[in-house]
Amino acid sequence: YIPREQDSRRSSIDSTASFSNHPHSHMYGSPRLNFMMKSTSTPSLLTKSEHLLWGFAQVVGHFVVDPAMVNASEFAQLKNRTMYRPGGGIGGGGGMLGRPSGTRQPNKIDGNSIPVFSTPPSILFVDLDILPGESKSYLYKITLPKDIPPSHKGRCIRFNYHLIIGTQRSSVNSGATSNASMGRGHVVQMPFRVLNHVSVDGSRPIYDLMNPVVLYKDEAKIEVQDPDTPKTSTAQTKNRCPNPGSVS
Repeated sequence: YIPREQDSRRSSIDSTASFSNHPHSHMYGSPRLNFMMKSTSTPSLLTKSEHLLWGFAQVVGHFVVDPAMVNASEFAQLKNRTMYRPGGGIGGGGGMLGRPSGTRQPNKIDGNSIPVFSTPPSILFVDLDILPGESKSYLYKITLPKDIPPSHKGRCIRFNYHLIIGTQRSSVNSGATSNASMGRGHVVQMPFRVLNHVSVDGSRPIYDLMNPVVLYKDEAKIEVQDPDTPKTSTAQTKNRCPNPGSVS
């Protein structure tokens, strides 16, 4: 759940990430965001639990320019300022989370992307044991700043935002001797749309692409969701608490 700041016109998203054989899935239109983690045991290990070393969530934004219309070399120095590196690891908050070994990662953020927004990775869990068929849900909340550019797909420049979720499995789960199958990790990138911020007086912020918004302090709120707790439907929530700034 990504709420808007005061007087903001930003959107909220609702996505469910399942760490099974499906790489990723997402859907929009609900005022909260849940992460559901399921066991990926093989049929021969149906009674054995999976051990996940850690899991994290992170929000990043980037833009890509057309080199035929914009001199991309002007932004070359900014590529090292992001906290998410498609070919390396994830860092932030004064530390670095190494890219999960054996990561299956969708190729959504290429090497030509230039950072415009980044949050430090927020730890969802550490040392989690999960049984086959069991699921764990986490609620991730963060407020987007007002001075980041809205999502845009133009000819010369494109602005994109992603929610990144990663997990690292323990090497003892598979019981294999091959290094390639030990400690397998998963990274899921889910795109979402950011709307333009408009103040009450109608003014809009000026976006400085040479100074990306990089947050070093983890301000996200993580909540473990109780599967036995009844959830209020989206329609009921909208009827009771209308929010003109949210997008369905």
